[in-house]
Amino acid sequence: MDENTNRLRKELRRAGLSNSAIEAAWPAWWSDELAASPSGRAELRFALARRLGLAPKPLLGERVEFVWTDSAKLKHLTTQDAQQQDILSSFGVSVGRLLLRATEGGRGFDGLSASQLRNSILGSVPFVESPPLLTVVVDRYG
Repeated sequence: MDENTNRLRKELRRAGLSNSAIEAAWPAWWSDELAASPSGRAELRFALARRLGLAPKPLLGERVEFVWTDSAKLKHLTTQDAQQQDILSSFGVSVGRLLLRATEGGRGFDGLSASQLRNSILGSVPFVESPPLLTVVVDRYG
């Protein structure tokens, strides 16, 4: 692995991302040949930014900045660390955007309020969490 790639991985870990998250987001197409090219390294950073919910421009200078820094309510969250909460929120928004792009057809949620969606989910589970919410999204868009 080249020095630039090692430096980028260290910076991502310093920002709070785990090795497993970095590995999961690392593109399968990455190669030593691309590592030798400035445009290849830039493409790597853009791919990682998309997959991890990071702002791409700071990554070009190898600084990590999360895209979505608004506050979110995360049930059952055990950490009080603001940086970890930012990581989870940004990653969640990134996953949501990927899901929306992957499911462009279907009925969508037009005419359905957030409270109606919540009440619908609560009709079959005790509280709203990711698996039932993803099931509703797939049902509506699939």
